[in-house]
Amino acid sequence: MRATFEGHRRTITAGPFTGGNELPAAFSIVRTASMDEAIEFATREAAILGDGEIDIRPVTEPWDIGLGERPGNISTRRYMVLRKATPATEAGIEPTPAQRAALSRVVNERTNAGVHMTRVEMKPSKRGRRYVNSREGVVMLDGPLVETKELLAGFITLSAESLDAAGRWAERYIEVVEAPEVDVRELAT
Repeated sequence: MRATFEGHRRTITAGPFTGGNELPAAFSIVRTASMDEAIEFATREAAILGDGEIDIRPVTEPWDIGLGERPGNISTRRYMVLRKATPATEAGIEPTPAQRAALSRVVNERTNAGVHMTRVEMKPSKRGRRYVNSREGVVMLDGPLVETKELLAGFITLSAESLDAAGRWAERYIEVVEAPEVDVRELAT
């Protein structure tokens, strides 16, 4: 699902989607009983952070692709709540202290309820790189990154001592899985 927030108005669109603004700014992983509950988390976030576009997608679990059985004690599903980049996030404009405090309250409340699992914010794409699989091999482009028109396939977070070290990992990853491109982004602390 895609939730677009504009002037206190929410529009929900069901997929499948073609690429659009696919440049991420932040994401949360939530565990909820339904997609509707995950959308409500996204709506609460947007009420704090303002207008923008948020994709809500189920996380692929090992049992979804035949790698084992679903544990009997799991009755909920994980969803990724992906907030797309805006001109403000790309300019490095941080949420206000009041917005940060309100978001922390929601995250803490949802964490205590067993819903919110993690939140990751990204630094502007000017601090990132894009690695593209081409006929000439893997080509690296420095940020700022333009919006890709390809849908995001997934995220991997890793700890690396530098952007160069993360880039070496991205190049190996592209070769192994034959990915068309990989963006490497620095995470906010």
